[in-house]
Amino acid sequence: PRKRGTSQAAGAMLGCFCEVTEDTFRTPLGRRRFEIGLASHELWDSVLERLEPLSDDGRPFRLADETHVLLNSVGSEFDTKNFKAIIDALEAYQRPSSEIDPVDVPGLTPKPNARAFRALSLLIEGAIDARAVLGALEASLDIQSVDVINDSVAEILATENKVLGVRPKDGSGIYAKKIVVAAGAFSEQLINGICEDIEILPTFPGLGIGLILQRLKGSGFKSVVRTPNWAFACGLHVVPNADGTEYLGSTNRLVPQVAIGACLEDLSYFTTNAMEQLGENIEHHQIERLLVGNRPVPIAGFP
Repeated sequence: PRKRGTSQAAGAMLGCFCEVTEDTFRTPLGRRRFEIGLASHELWDSVLERLEPLSDDGRPFRLADETHVLLNSVGSEFDTKNFKAIIDALEAYQRPSSEIDPVDVPGLTPKPNARAFRALSLLIEGAIDARAVLGALEASLDIQSVDVINDSVAEILATENKVLGVRPKDGSGIYAKKIVVAAGAFSEQLINGICEDIEILPTFPGLGIGLILQRLKGSGFKSVVRTPNWAFACGLHVVPNADGTEYLGSTNRLVPQVAIGACLEDLSYFTTNAMEQLGENIEHHQIERLLVGNRPVPIAGFP
């Protein structure tokens, strides 16, 4: 399941304010959700400080310290409303930002009919290397002598009123007095296998895909460059990687069951938008890796 999970496929933007939409603060729960994200965002420096020594190649985990949010001629009226909501939130929470000329965004070379007419610079938001962070977390488990079993859980073992452990797909049994179900999009399936009467919110897999690309022509991006949020997703975005490649994403399409591969329709949708809105030279990029992840999306839309 880890290979199909969302973290290993993420662009890992440390986005908080750039994820704001006109609906973010419409309810007290929406505001609370944002503030949990803001508190999490402010912990990342200390987390990276602890994890970076565990890097297997000494590569820094932070890929960018700045995000540029674009308002271009392609988006709908919702883009305009969400762009304004981002600015309003930055002012309300007294966080610094500046509006710059889109032509000053490094690497941005859209087609003329998809050009940006406003660009917001957020020096407080950037991106990290999600796959390097996961590698460091695995290394920390090894240092602490945690046993890691490279298999998937097929079912939770239980009697009528007691959890006994789990059964991996290899057919063996792992027994424990307590277990933690933290399998993301797979969690509901596992829990319902114990008892259908457990009251949890229905959760759907949100299929997301991204690409690791090697630039072959033109100047590269130096920051996260993105649009405001689109429906169910974090907008079109590009993240520069430490090795000179670029991460391009992303999608979030609700699907009936966990997906193992990408849909050509989704791939065509966001690559076409990227070539038009972010850079004409992206059409020359060489695909190095296709990333597929399934994020858990509760029916209420909250974590």
